[in-house]
Order: sequence, then structure tokens, then C-alpha cells
Amino acid sequence: MSTLHMEKITEHSKDFHRTENLYVRAFPANERTPICGLMRHDGHDFVGFYDKDENFCDFASLLTYGGITHILYFAIDEQYREHGYGSEALKLMHTLYPKNRFIADLELDIPTAENEPQRHLRRAFYLRNGYTPSEVRYIWQGEQYEILVSSGTITNTEFENFWDHFPNDEDR
Repeated sequence: MSTLHMEKITEHSKDFHRTENLYVRAFPANERTPICGLMRHDGHDFVGFYDKDENFCDFASLLTYGGITHILYFAIDEQYREHGYGSEALKLMHTLYPKNRFIADLELDIPTAENEPQRHLRRAFYLRNGYTPSEVRYIWQGEQYEILVSSGTITNTEFENFWDHFPNDEDR
């Protein structure tokens, strides 16, 4: 039985400011885009996850086109980490688009990176949850990323076509 449930987050949601605060804490400035712009984007789902006591635990920002759902941002509040909520939230995300391939972009696991331990833990988390490495690598905002995929594979061409559908977004 699931201990989390998912709710859409908007600028008017009771936990919008908590979501925004977690977003700022969890992602460096060079990796963030304006949160309100994300929420207004066609094909975008911005969802919060709540425990059985209605505590806000984490959020995800998802962008979907065709048969691909891209997890743009996913963060778990520090006090709820190590409780299995991340894995449970991933499963709930997949219920939104059960036939889609889900992709997640992660900073490359570079041993000399300042945040190497976090990079390693993030990668291990997705691998533990059924994601596999793909051939897709790219640079965005000066950072190197790799794409991990669940429920299939993805090619560089498919990834580029996905982002070509969103012409107002910065190149990834």
C-alpha cells in the first residue's frame, strides 16, 4: 500500500512556497529555470507528494511529449530522505503516463566534481529503481549530463526531437 499520494502544484497551491523553497535548496542556480514558467508550460506536470499525514515530502517537474516523459526536476525534502519516498514517488509519476518511457538527466558522475558524492547517490538511486544508462550525453548551462531511461531506450535523435518540440526552451 502506498504511503504517498500525488497532487498537482500550481502558483496558488497551499504548498507552492514550500515547493519553491525546496527547488532553490535542491538545485544550483545554473540548473534552475523560473518555477512559474515551468508550471505554465504545455505538456508539463508539476506535482507534489504527500505522506499519509498530509506532510509535503517532495516534488517533481515532468515534461511530456509523445511517448516520452522527462523528469526535469525531482527533489525530496531533507527530513524525508532515506524513508523510501523517492522510490515511491517515482512509481507514482509512472502512473501518470504508464505507457511512456521516462527519462532523467543527471550530472555526469565525475570523480573530481565538487558534489561527486551526491552525483553518485543520485545515479545509484535511479539505477536501483530500474533506470538504465542511455547513449545520450549533453552539456547544458556549463554542466555535463547523461540520460537514464526507464521502460525502454532513447537515442540522441529522439532526445533532440523531444526538445525540438519545445522551441522556446533553451537547448539541452
